[in-house]
Amino acid sequence: MGEDSQIPVDPDFPNSRANSYLKSSEPTLLYNCVAWAMGESHRWWEPKRFKFWPANVRRDYSKEALVEAYEKFGFVKCENGDLEAGFTKVALYTENNIEYSHAARWDHDEIWKSKLGKNIDIDHTLEALKGGIYGDIYQFMKRKTEQ
Repeated sequence: MGEDSQIPVDPDFPNSRANSYLKSSEPTLLYNCVAWAMGESHRWWEPKRFKFWPANVRRDYSKEALVEAYEKFGFVKCENGDLEAGFTKVALYTENNIEYSHAARWDHDEIWKSKLGKNIDIDHTLEALKGGIYGDIYQFMKRKTEQ
């Protein structure tokens, strides 16, 4: 057997064999991917179900609503997820091209970070999550890093 046959593949993320990810926390219900990508780990962000959502941002799961939510906190749209000194970047995913499905964050260490719903946090490449249960990236955004 070849060396990569021993690398487990997560069925939710078919690209995880070639582009692995590492567990970085235990499961928690305290926060979700949208909060984690924003840099928060003390509350769950969701437009419905009485969870936190920014004021004056439509309360739906549309791709546009998530972009608006991040804009309220200083993020601006950008062209790509390339590393850029002095900025935190987020990658926003959609599985059906209508609603958002996931958000991931990059800030400073050349590794993307995600919270998998109610499950664990992971460190990963962008490619590891593409084409899986979250679909593909529809928007990159960035915000000047606080110093």
